[in-house]
Amino acid sequence: MHALTPTSPRASRHPRVRAALLLCGAVLATPASVPAAPLDLPLRVPIALLEESLRDDLGLQDSGLTEVFHEGVCRTVRLGELRVGVVDRQIRLTAHARVTYGTQWLGACVTPVDWRGDAVFTLEPYITEDERLRYHLLDLQLSGAGGGTGLTTGLIRKLLGRVIQPPLESFQIDLKPPRAEVAAVLHDFIPGSRVAEIDAILASARTGAAQLEADNLVVPLHFEVPDHYLAQVPPRIAASEAPLTEEELARFAEASRHFDAFLVYIVKALGLETRDPELRLRLLELLLQTRYEIAATLAGEGLSGGTDPVRALFTEAWQSLHQLVIEAGRADQLRGRLLPYLSFLNAGDALFFLDHTAPGLGIEVSADGLRRLARAIHPDDPRDPLKYDWETDPFLQELFDEGELPPLPVPNGLGGRWLDFLIPLAHAEELGEEIEQYSQRLQHWVPAANELVAYRTMVGALLKAVLARETGRVRLESGEADAIRYMVPATALIESCWRQYVRDNDTITHIRSPSGSVGMMQINPQVWRGIFDVERLQTDTGYNVHAGTRILLRYLRLYARPVAKRTGEPEDVVRASYAAYHAGPKAAARFLDPELRPRLRQIDEKFWTHYQGLRDGGSVDLQSCSVRPAG
Repeated sequence: MHALTPTSPRASRHPRVRAALLLCGAVLATPASVPAAPLDLPLRVPIALLEESLRDDLGLQDSGLTEVFHEGVCRTVRLGELRVGVVDRQIRLTAHARVTYGTQWLGACVTPVDWRGDAVFTLEPYITEDERLRYHLLDLQLSGAGGGTGLTTGLIRKLLGRVIQPPLESFQIDLKPPRAEVAAVLHDFIPGSRVAEIDAILASARTGAAQLEADNLVVPLHFEVPDHYLAQVPPRIAASEAPLTEEELARFAEASRHFDAFLVYIVKALGLETRDPELRLRLLELLLQTRYEIAATLAGEGLSGGTDPVRALFTEAWQSLHQLVIEAGRADQLRGRLLPYLSFLNAGDALFFLDHTAPGLGIEVSADGLRRLARAIHPDDPRDPLKYDWETDPFLQELFDEGELPPLPVPNGLGGRWLDFLIPLAHAEELGEEIEQYSQRLQHWVPAANELVAYRTMVGALLKAVLARETGRVRLESGEADAIRYMVPATALIESCWRQYVRDNDTITHIRSPSGSVGMMQINPQVWRGIFDVERLQTDTGYNVHAGTRILLRYLRLYARPVAKRTGEPEDVVRASYAAYHAGPKAAARFLDPELRPRLRQIDEKFWTHYQGLRDGGSVDLQSCSVRPAG
């Protein structure tokens, strides 16, 4: 098995492998005259990486048996279905094996044995004096259906050990990454004023005994950190409930763009590695929820003054990203790509570890730091991981559409993702033409008092046509069709009072909220960047209503149904859909929270009032932006 050292083939193919151990290998030693305290920094090597490395080293195929040894005409070893796990705090390697064994005599095989079964190897990890992680082969057990006497079984066991032991015991990981790389990463996450001091105390650490977790082999790194780095610093979350100042909001707006771009880069990288629909769904959920929180903070509804909102976002998102990468590796979704992801995880984990245990280091979430961390996954990618633009992204659109019914083409250039597979094509074309006509007639229309009835009729017809097109794209359950029929117009009413445009002095422009949400369905471009056309959200009423309806239906399918099934109240699917629409997937059940903030409860109750009024036969009153009761 290849050693992960600067001279090994594997290390040369992956120049960031050393950076994989990067900050986890980074250690701070201090002069004896400076008071210091011991600190243990854990280095985690996924068990899945050991399995993949051995499989690659032996050249095993993904399925079936692969011949790994051949001697003469009657001695062969074939292996397959290799698995590595932790059992009773020991590493167990299991492989299905087929061994033929006999004595060659005058070109023929004498007393041949054809053995088939499982070979179970027990390994012991250890650390060498030059700080390399290696393994001893402790035991080999056979269990199989092959023939042979006790003597021949012993010979087969010896042959298997001779084949497997060398690659097992040659595998090694260097635990002393280059100090220059360590320093470079630290430089990107600490204030410039600390660089010289940090450089002055960078040194090597001593490694502790290897330990085993369920999914990782852990090597603790012991080092000494000056007491002033370990001292507590003022809490980053202030007790004050005051909103962020204008200066803080401006800084956050710029920093949040960097973080959003970083998250998109990671989500796309991991999403392209896996075809697991559940994992891809959670990736998009993470991205959207983070964007909702960014939008809320920019609107003055997020964290209080004195906080570091980017740090808070990074901390929460990192926990989810870490778990998703681990699950993808465990499910064999990252075949051949585990080493770069190991670099990414270990670097990020070390940052959080040092930030938590040594707050005096003053680690900051910077653009340069995020950029370097993102490039750990694709070190040779020439693109800027923090590029931020408003173009639609086919991959993000694919993630959003995953699980929906296949669309049919849309006439008149409305975009190819709107139609439903079950609606007959002729009817779909009629709906597309009808929606386009309504949208054109509503273009730049800010209704005067005497136009409200005609305007309401036109918007109502648009909402109905869009709903007819969109409901065919999801598999609705009993009662949901009627619920959706009133949910969409109630959402448009509470969001914008059924308006796409507003008059600003002598200029007509699209309606825009303090958080930047636009149009009739108040869709936030920052949240839906890459998924919807931002320009059309502002200028095309039909497109805006389409986007909002699709978001509502997606949230209904993925997040609202489980809430309604849990409560046993069918119409809770409506309340949960709107709650998620307003504040992101995690907010779907917020209306059930007895301690929900009063302002949010007021929003949820106002929406529910609109919905009930429409359901009970009421009509929209655009003067009061409410629902007039029936009769």
